[in-house]
Amino acid sequence: MDLRAVYVRAHQMAAEEVLNIELEEARVLELMETGMPIRAHMALLDEPSTDRLVEVFVERYRQEREDLARPFPGMLALVGYVRDAGVGVAVVTSKLRADALAELATTGFGDLVDVVVAFEDTQVHKPDPAPQLAALRAVGASGGVGVGDLPTDIRSARAAGLRAVGVSWGYGSAASLLEAGAASVCDTVAQLESEVREQLKL
Repeated sequence: MDLRAVYVRAHQMAAEEVLNIELEEARVLELMETGMPIRAHMALLDEPSTDRLVEVFVERYRQEREDLARPFPGMLALVGYVRDAGVGVAVVTSKLRADALAELATTGFGDLVDVVVAFEDTQVHKPDPAPQLAALRAVGASGGVGVGDLPTDIRSARAAGLRAVGVSWGYGSAASLLEAGAASVCDTVAQLESEVREQLKL
């Protein structure tokens, strides 16, 4: 089971335990592709039960994800190269801070990332630019490249004045990323490296 499957299963387990319904995988993937925080996902399922749904989801997700997070091949080297070149590296996520930090540590990115902006760190979330702007302030930058796998990532990055680049190995489709305004969608880390090097003049 990979991390995506764990995310789907945790949604299903929460829906079954709290609402006594069977949640189809397609519905979970549809929710995931919105890029909304987990609380928003659960409110769409049943708003009065949101708190309990989130509680059960987080518990099940943390139980099931142990040792499953893996870095996408080549990304550790790319992020390390960017950081060694003196560019600030930030992760902007709608995940809870505890989960983001745990997964960064497990995958080896923990020491390569300067700043993490998680769900708790801003009042509003992607596609609003607020999380991206918080990251820019934290690393002392006025611009850069925002990389994401969901349309909300792209819209948030663009709204914050970043060049938005999509990657095709996540949850969003290339078509949805381009529709959201991605300057390009990379299918490989080599393509992403070329794009980043060009934009950051590395």
